[in-house]
Amino acid sequence: MSASHWALSCAFVSLALSSHNPAQEAPPQVAGRYAVLLRTDDAAQTRFLEELGELRRARAEAGLAARIEARRAELLPRQAALAAHVAGRGAAVIQHGWLLDMVIVDGVTEPLRAELAGRADVLAVQPIERRAPSLAKAMDASHHEGYAAHALSIGGVPLEGGGQTIAILDTGLDLNMGGTGRPHAAFFANGDPLDPSGGGIGGSRVASAVHVPYNPQTTSAEDLHGHGTRIASCAAGAAWAALPDVGDASAPAATIKVFKIADDSAQFFGLTTADGLFSQLQKIVAQPDIFVANLSYDGWNDPVYFINPTMDAVVLAGVSMTASAGNYGVNLDFAHASYNVLVVGGSEATAFKPALFPFLSAVGPLPDGRRYPQLIAQGVAVTCARFDDESTAVDSNGCSAASAIVAGSLALLHQADPTLKPREARALLLNTTAKTTGNPNASGWGYLKILPAVQAA
Repeated sequence: MSASHWALSCAFVSLALSSHNPAQEAPPQVAGRYAVLLRTDDAAQTRFLEELGELRRARAEAGLAARIEARRAELLPRQAALAAHVAGRGAAVIQHGWLLDMVIVDGVTEPLRAELAGRADVLAVQPIERRAPSLAKAMDASHHEGYAAHALSIGGVPLEGGGQTIAILDTGLDLNMGGTGRPHAAFFANGDPLDPSGGGIGGSRVASAVHVPYNPQTTSAEDLHGHGTRIASCAAGAAWAALPDVGDASAPAATIKVFKIADDSAQFFGLTTADGLFSQLQKIVAQPDIFVANLSYDGWNDPVYFINPTMDAVVLAGVSMTASAGNYGVNLDFAHASYNVLVVGGSEATAFKPALFPFLSAVGPLPDGRRYPQLIAQGVAVTCARFDDESTAVDSNGCSAASAIVAGSLALLHQADPTLKPREARALLLNTTAKTTGNPNASGWGYLKILPAVQAA
């Protein structure tokens, strides 16, 4: 478990009090690129997502693939007609949606945008925007009680996330630690790079790693930023060295799948785009072994912006999802407005209260009155893995680490009861929290407690 601290959801340097946000400095919109959402039958959409959830819980890989392909075929005629229409206007559809009935169109002029928005079959035309990436003590008996949960077993197997797969949507992962050709030791079984029992990349627990090919500078899922390595270690890292405060994360035996959403170019380093995130979310739902996903990036505070209903769809399709609440206090410009995602604020290191220093955890409510965040987990001095370096660790301060800790906790719940639906797992966590002090508008339903949650599962 390891990482550093950042000014946003996990900024670039140790400026914990800064309000610096690269997403506010870079052009916030990808010029000429829009999401075009088509009108659809809401009841049919809900049935489709619930069917995906049932197939995923049954681990029915062939059935899941067949149902997704059938949905693609069902939606394709209208999407193809729209693609032909925009091609005649000099634009191009560069991505088709099946999780939502929508397409991503590039090369859109203002007249074409207005034309698309006026079509009877179009629900909304939304710009593609960019966003930025926003623990040994955390797991002990005086904090989240993770180690006490690990002492339990299911069928003789320790409750450490074994058999569960966590998707990490972030800046990538340290897959070539210090030029060794293997991932960081934190992502091997028992933190031992000589133990190949993880069965993944280089014998690690990293089963796969994919990236969004934004440009010639973004060529792999390797973490050039450090944020993704830190966050993955907070969710599923294993103690890799005898260093102070280095210990197992929430789910140290879980399998990890990396979905890099960061741009590696100098201009947009570390940032993601909404369409890049959308493409990775669809990939996650199509993989039946993934039951938990974490997004420690800034969000979109408009609940109808297409990323929010997409994340809602991910949860309805059977994936428990967590997101970081943000480190801007009452400024909720980059909040996550999804209804189904579990949004996590950061707590202090020694008290069950929202963090005020060295960062300011998000303070709700959302503009529509909803409680925000939903709960808090340790966000100060969380010991994490440092990319390209196994001889030291690095502390993370921010909601990014807190969100990842909760993601690992959800993996334990799904291990304890494989029949759990995401909203049931979410309810278990929210109903077993500890009471908090400090600002109630920043505490959600309380402070994460893993042990009572898994005992109730």
